[in-house]
Amino acid sequence: MRKRDRGSTLIELMVSIGIIGVIISIALPSLMRARSAAGQAASLANVRDIAATIELYCQANTGRYPAVRHGVQYSLSLDGSGARWSSTDEAAARWQTRHRWWFLVRTIAPADENWQVWTSPGAEAPSRSHFQPHYYFSNSFVAAPVLWSERFNPDLHVLRDVRQHEVRAPSQKAIIWDAVMAYLYRTQTPREGPAAQPMPVAFADGHGEVRRYSEAAPAYPNPLSADAWRTTRLHNTPEGVEGRDF
Repeated sequence: MRKRDRGSTLIELMVSIGIIGVIISIALPSLMRARSAAGQAASLANVRDIAATIELYCQANTGRYPAVRHGVQYSLSLDGSGARWSSTDEAAARWQTRHRWWFLVRTIAPADENWQVWTSPGAEAPSRSHFQPHYYFSNSFVAAPVLWSERFNPDLHVLRDVRQHEVRAPSQKAIIWDAVMAYLYRTQTPREGPAAQPMPVAFADGHGEVRRYSEAAPAYPNPLSADAWRTTRLHNTPEGVEGRDF
């Protein structure tokens, strides 16, 4: 029997490897798109879930939205033990609500049962002793709407609770969104800028959409904030909760 040419076998192997490489190069973008779409869908479900939790919180608190208080000690851990956090500055404490809202809703949604909903799909497991959600709550809901308008003056009492009836366009005012989008980006740093991809957003009426940051209403600078978030969209909606983001 004639022996098979080893050279031909090597060529066939190289051809096979080349074909496999072509198949992978064709399939990989589709797989990545499928992964991104699945992550986006899961994140959209998360923002709706969080919006529903906030609605339940409002119902249990005479229509008031959650707001961090100054001088109050809050636990940083999922189980309520360990390190604690507080602020003596009234304004600074309220702006911290953007990522510390979970402190306030734990009576409605226990942290141990909901931390995965508060974590962007695809992210690494968060620290249980120093938890921080990937979903940000709009600062527009922790102060009077006049703060974000030309009518503001320092004599007005604006650092107050906001009630649901003050939201004039609940289907157009963003309340919570995925600030990390871990299913798209390797870094888990909150994105408070024009992300290249649209992000899952829930609105005050509870519905969710995927929207681009760049499409939101330009920010009205917060005169009572000195941090980097004072000029970001969604947090600083013109006219606050009386305004519209989209």
